Amino acid sequence: MKHAHHTASFVMTIAMLCLLLGCSRIPTQEFASYTSAFERVRSVGEEVLLDYALQVEAHEEIERRAASADREQDAEASDRFHFDVAELTDPSSAPDDVGVRLRAWQVLGQYNEALAAVAQGRSADEIAASVDGLIQTLQTFPSHTVVGAAMQVTPFAGAAKLALELIEREAAARRFAQAVRAAQPAIERFLVLLEDDAQSFYNIRKGLHDLAVDERSDRMNDLARTVARIAAEFTIPVEQGADADHGTVHEIINQINETFSASPDWPQDGLLPSLPAKASGNAYTKLAHSQLEQLADEIERHAEEIRGLDDQLLAYREVMTLYVKSIRQTRQALLELALPPRQQRTAQTIANELFAAAMQLKRAINDYKQAR
Repeated sequence: MKHAHHTASFVMTIAMLCLLLGCSRIPTQEFASYTSAFERVRSVGEEVLLDYALQVEAHEEIERRAASADREQDAEASDRFHFDVAELTDPSSAPDDVGVRLRAWQVLGQYNEALAAVAQGRSADEIAASVDGLIQTLQTFPSHTVVGAAMQVTPFAGAAKLALELIEREAAARRFAQAVRAAQPAIERFLVLLEDDAQSFYNIRKGLHDLAVDERSDRMNDLARTVARIAAEFTIPVEQGADADHGTVHEIINQINETFSASPDWPQDGLLPSLPAKASGNAYTKLAHSQLEQLADEIERHAEEIRGLDDQLLAYREVMTLYVKSIRQTRQALLELALPPRQQRTAQTIANELFAAAMQLKRAINDYKQAR
């Protein structure tokens, strides 16, 4: 009964505020366009979150492998006394980071739905249903997550709790206009937190990039050392351009150094030194040249993979840049729509800007997927 009273009160709150701020003056089609644009932003925002989930999974797999390798190296009798509380914590007992953020987008979506229901003059029952959905989502918002072995309140949960408290307190006191005015900053807090996530998302992605690049760079170094060791076994002619139907050792060295020089972060002291002329040694045969060519080609393949990884990271950085811009555009839209009609631009103009931000982000996501 108390919940129903709060729902009805909040419905009246939104209605009263819209009368005060002139929401009824916003044409239904314009607000429908805004709602559609918001849903587009929400959709591509959720796509970013799902990609982040894959990155987290990949990062956790690397950590699991590293931990497993460490345990194998330290496999001694003393390990039978090992005890770690963190290992006893069941991660499934708490919502995952991505799930919490998807719920945050759900809250934002339902908040917009409630405003749209009022703006479009829907029936009291329809308005009540949309507001009731918002309140229920806030009431059931995940309140904790596992951090190590401890249960901690997430910032998103704090925003949900604050929004619910402000809405119910003001509505219960029948301070209708104040209820929505008080709730909006708490609702906006979700967008602030989603924006703050972008740095963490990028850091995870860059960490995976750096690990992959280091792995290939190490392999390139190993191959180059192998080439240098093998090349030193052969006779080196005085003239680097000495005629040979199968090429020379110098050509292989130059090819590898060109590959290294084309790599932006490759150090100069990482280049292979030129081999001095040497009269003694094994004959440099066509087979030997072919074997060294294969090693040089493998070095080039790893260098090409590194260039691809760099392109992926640059594409992801563009995704994060436009992700932040789309969230800021959404925050600006919410602020503008709360202004009196004389102080705000048309809802259609706001919707057009929001839709454009969503389309830019979607194109960046597609480019990132292609780079992968």
